[in-house]
Amino acid sequence: VLDPEDGAILWQTSSFDTDFRVVDVGEDDVVVASAVETWVVDREQGEEQWRLPLGVTANVFATEDSVVVWDSDVVEVFDRSTGEARWDATGVGEVAAATDGTDLLLRVGRQLQLFDRVAVEEWSVPTDATVDSWLLDAHVVAITQGPGSLSLDVRNRADGALLWARDLAATTEVQISSDNVIVLGSSPRTGLDVATGDELWTAETSVDAGSTIDDHDGLSVERRGEGEIVA
Repeated sequence: VLDPEDGAILWQTSSFDTDFRVVDVGEDDVVVASAVETWVVDREQGEEQWRLPLGVTANVFATEDSVVVWDSDVVEVFDRSTGEARWDATGVGEVAAATDGTDLLLRVGRQLQLFDRVAVEEWSVPTDATVDSWLLDAHVVAITQGPGSLSLDVRNRADGALLWARDLAATTEVQISSDNVIVLGSSPRTGLDVATGDELWTAETSVDAGSTIDDHDGLSVERRGEGEIVA
């Protein structure tokens, strides 16, 4: 952890004996996960607050005050400060955490369900098999599998009501570039208004096999194989 003013090292640790990734950086802590455990470290001092062993297939998410572990079809929610177990759900096929760090979106069986931080179900709607999903400030975006195609469904986060849907080719890439824009495809790319589904723009991009694309708040960035960056 570096001082933002001069880059000096404030603290460091090498106590982790496996490859790890930073799940989330909060105001007071850092959530970290490896293949075998997740842990929370105090951001200011670097002191470990708690650790939790993980199964080999576990995925770790972090919300504003919780650490969420999804392993096979079981989701467990732990208090971010203490590591104490809060609640759990079984039969889960898909998980998405809110960008504002509060709610969780779960697909349980053929239901898409939104839960708040203390496990109160806010709404539930029927759904097909979900390929991917995002929980935005005001919307829920879900990609569901159809017969030989994909469906892009956008719902009102407040009540789960379907706002609009769009059929996609099975190979279409879908990314979220901000809470207001959905980006479809790789070449060309098309930006959609998340609230209405209207096309905002279309742009040609490189088809170089080495190119990768990242979407940030307000910018769609393409890193091309020859070292060029286009925003």
